[in-house]
Amino acid sequence: MTEVILNYTPNQGIDGRPNQIDFHQGRHRTSFRLCICGQRAGKTYANLGECLVWASQYPGSVGWVGEPDFPMTKRILLPTLYKILGVHDLEASPLIDTYNKTDHCIVFTNGSVLWIGSMDNPSKNEGITLDYAGLDEGRLIRNWDPESLESCWTILKARLSGTGALPKGIFPQLWITTTPPPILSDMWKLFALESNSEHRVEDIQLFSWHQSDNSTLDEHYLNMQKATVKTKAQQDAFLFGMWPSTGTGVIPFDYNKHVILDWDQIPDKEYIRRVIYGVDWGYSPDPFVIVVILIDNNGRCYLVDEFYEVEFDPTKRWEAARDMVEKWGKGTFWCGRDRPEFIRNFKDNRIDARADESKRDDGIDDLIGMFYDWDGSPKFFIWHECRNSIFEMSQYDSEKDEMDHCVDASRYAIENHFKSGKPGMGAATRDVPRTQRRSR
Repeated sequence: MTEVILNYTPNQGIDGRPNQIDFHQGRHRTSFRLCICGQRAGKTYANLGECLVWASQYPGSVGWVGEPDFPMTKRILLPTLYKILGVHDLEASPLIDTYNKTDHCIVFTNGSVLWIGSMDNPSKNEGITLDYAGLDEGRLIRNWDPESLESCWTILKARLSGTGALPKGIFPQLWITTTPPPILSDMWKLFALESNSEHRVEDIQLFSWHQSDNSTLDEHYLNMQKATVKTKAQQDAFLFGMWPSTGTGVIPFDYNKHVILDWDQIPDKEYIRRVIYGVDWGYSPDPFVIVVILIDNNGRCYLVDEFYEVEFDPTKRWEAARDMVEKWGKGTFWCGRDRPEFIRNFKDNRIDARADESKRDDGIDDLIGMFYDWDGSPKFFIWHECRNSIFEMSQYDSEKDEMDHCVDASRYAIENHFKSGKPGMGAATRDVPRTQRRSR
């Protein structure tokens, strides 16, 4: 391949921390690499730089590089590649023979091929035989099956059978560059050494560096970031490239405080005052959501189950609600008032469904308040298997109309229940042995 000077010089490590050059030198030491760093720390540059090294060193090799969705590919990946190559048109680079804009396939002058893709529909990446693959911002992979991070990882890993272009002793590799997600997230369970998850990936190297380690960022920008990024979770993730134990949204969510890992932490049924349900109808392709919340005698709330389905058949929604009642007991379903016809359908099938009557801001404020330690303990807890609720609570941003379906369902239930003025004993969970309930 033609000798070309790229607009990318890997940063050296600072204060003993690994950096871009260490990430590249980790090549061939392990099968997998994970690079978690602060924002603007040079993750995408490192990812694409690594792809160009493979394409250059191993003529005829085939690689894949992508983002969680295609808008990010256009907004982040391609502009970064243009900057590294120093061109406004990929085919203007002496390294590149052709670039098919329809298939997003780069053919290099030495015969190497690089596919530029996304994980909008992970299964569409099947069929390619790869020598290497790099996924950028893996933490933003959508969190519901079949598009979870683990599914995407499995699909890419299955493509690494090698094309025969790699020399003997050089094996296909896969790496991810990303801003770190919180602990107990899907990514943490897959890659963190301390996760002890049965799904944890073996033979993986971890690289992590700070935003300030990027020598191209000026002092003014770094000081501005330090001044504006105030929460510990955001500082951990966006400045220091660490696994944050708290959420990154506006809800003061902390995995260590609000996620329940042992069913014994949930009160027995005789201490449960009421079971309530929250329903967010969702518009295609948004999910239809039901959350189940148990309320104990002290007013603490336990979100113990969720129904979360994308493009779910509207005629079967009442059946999903009925199944929840059979599992957890009778209770009021507080529903989004935007679909009165669905509420009528619930009522026609003897389900106690009522429209949410609260103001959105009031409901969000009250839900947020339940996560604070007003009396030494928060008032809201989530069973660890309710991963969509956990993800949304940790990432929720009231300014964005996304990742809010479980949040909305929860605020409907919480706000209307406590404002109804009927906190007395209601229908508690059905009489199911604790061992059976724990192994749902």
